[in-house]
Amino acid sequence: MDYSTTTAKTRDYYNSHDMKSFHTLIYGENIHIGLYRNGNESIPEANLEMLEMISSLLTLNPSNLILDIGSGYGGTARYLNKKINCRVDCLNLSEAQNELNRELNRKQGLAPFIEVIDGSFEAIPTPSEIYDVVWSQDALLYSSDRTKVFQEVSRVLKKKGQFIFTDVMQSDDCTAEVIKPILANVSIKSLASIKYYRELAKNFGFEEIQVIEMPEQVINQYQKTLEAIEQKYEELSKSCGLEFLKYQKIRLNNWIKTGKQGYLNWGILHFRKF
Repeated sequence: MDYSTTTAKTRDYYNSHDMKSFHTLIYGENIHIGLYRNGNESIPEANLEMLEMISSLLTLNPSNLILDIGSGYGGTARYLNKKINCRVDCLNLSEAQNELNRELNRKQGLAPFIEVIDGSFEAIPTPSEIYDVVWSQDALLYSSDRTKVFQEVSRVLKKKGQFIFTDVMQSDDCTAEVIKPILANVSIKSLASIKYYRELAKNFGFEEIQVIEMPEQVINQYQKTLEAIEQKYEELSKSCGLEFLKYQKIRLNNWIKTGKQGYLNWGILHFRKF
């Protein structure tokens, strides 16, 4: 399968043994931004809270077919299947993540209800107009062409289907110079903004249902991750390279600094296809 340079770098990053070990020890099966209400939540608790909040914004039933783009290890799909008893397709670049996703589905008896698809959300390898909901958490920041993502999401959604996603974004007044240090992370070329996504959605025939901005959750998540690295450093150092861990600390501190300056945004964006 041919990928753009940006997409291929992202795939390789998430395929690495270091990243798999890091996620296993720090995050578990959900690697997205969590919902921290009082700051005392653990990372897994906050991640579950976020799943509950997002799913509460949708009216779902067992007949629904959902596509999770940038699905990671499939924690969202298993959560939705257990809660709603619906079918979920997981689309994800990383073969290593997809392999673990399939393994977890088999172990939990969910393989018949969750299909894991290797591929990019810039070229979704499924028929048109088959999904009731397209869902994504903190994955679109890795896209090299978000216009293609919205075009593809619009194509695969049924009429009146819903696109609900979260993303790490920049504030509308953020400058290129301010954002430069965190764009060195993996292969991120740029960050979108709420304004940009609203315009993109309108251009592709979506109506806005709601946008919930919670920029503080980025800082909370990355601060919690830094704390977890320090607490589990000895264990992490046995399965992750020291340069990798050093890089993660620098990366997280850059994100936190930029967030505290007010230049990052994060939220839930919810649209419906006309």
